[in-house]
Amino acid sequence: MDRSSDVEGLAVAWLAGMKAGDAAVVAGLFAEHEATTVIGNGADQWFTGDAYTGRRLRDSLGEHGGIPFKPGSLTGWAAGEVGWFAGQVTIVFPATTIPLRMTGVAVRQDGGNSLAVIRRGHRCPGWS
Repeated sequence: MDRSSDVEGLAVAWLAGMKAGDAAVVAGLFAEHEATTVIGNGADQWFTGDAYTGRRLRDSLGEHGGIPFKPGSLTGWAAGEVGWFAGQVTIVFPATTIPLRMTGVAVRQDGGNSLAVIRRGHRCPGWS
């Protein structure tokens, strides 16, 4: 396993696209495969399949606009054709700040990395 600036760059690009509200850019970062999965914070935020995930991204960003992410330190690793990242980010709204944990899995496709899984979740009060 080696540290991967490519995987870290992919995570940063995802955050930047989400912050800008650019659904086309964000959807373009995901692997085109039925196994592509995005897991949000709520029980109803589990999206599988590249077409469904892309549609949900377009609908959500189209309705709400960008998400005010403040990136934290994200660390990426790779071994062969698979990479992963983990880190902490913050969503900063005028009235509240929400700290999140974020993890993702990337696969090498066509000479570049694509996201296969993204998971983000709230830190729960009283839990480490």
